[in-house]
Amino acid sequence: MNDPYDVIAALEQELCAYTGADFAIAVDSCTNALQICCEYLKVSDVTIPKYTYRSVPMAIVRSGGRVFFDDRKWRGCYSLDPYPIVDSARRFRANMFGHVSAPYYVCVSFHYTKILRGSIGGAILHNDVAADRRLRRYRHDGRTDGLSVHDDPVDMIGMRCHITPEAAADLRKRLHVLPPWNEDVAVPPGHYPDLSQYDWNGIYDRQRDR
Repeated sequence: MNDPYDVIAALEQELCAYTGADFAIAVDSCTNALQICCEYLKVSDVTIPKYTYRSVPMAIVRSGGRVFFDDRKWRGCYSLDPYPIVDSARRFRANMFGHVSAPYYVCVSFHYTKILRGSIGGAILHNDVAADRRLRRYRHDGRTDGLSVHDDPVDMIGMRCHITPEAAADLRKRLHVLPPWNEDVAVPPGHYPDLSQYDWNGIYDRQRDR
């Protein structure tokens, strides 16, 4: 590998082989993976469990959506209803993606408290061939892989949330010894507060008005 970013592409290929996804896009966190998917799908009203991590409603609101909550019980993963986006921060196992014909986006976490136990990282696992190039550009300042900044015109507003080559190399080592079956990372009782008690969109609006 001559380009240090080749290790990221290698990690993505190995993630596809392990999970069964058609495409994998490595990013710096599951939260940013969720935000990229929400922005790409232009979410409006999104319903999630009221007991989850606080960055999930933040990702929805920053994407222009309105967040609502329900009382569902979940283990390992849950969907951002009614959209084909899955927060799978606590589930990561071989062939987890399955066979789905419609576009589908599963966001996973490689945080040290999760299954792969890396220092940082996450990914979007998906099957949307039409979206892949745009999602990849979105994670890295709107840049096209393989092009210098001088040869890559600016025609989209992206995020800066790509994974580093060093983190990707570490995750490859961990992935190579990961068993095919991993139990979901359990949520301890009382671990998450009730997020429905907060006015997420109101908080964001007030923050922008300052």
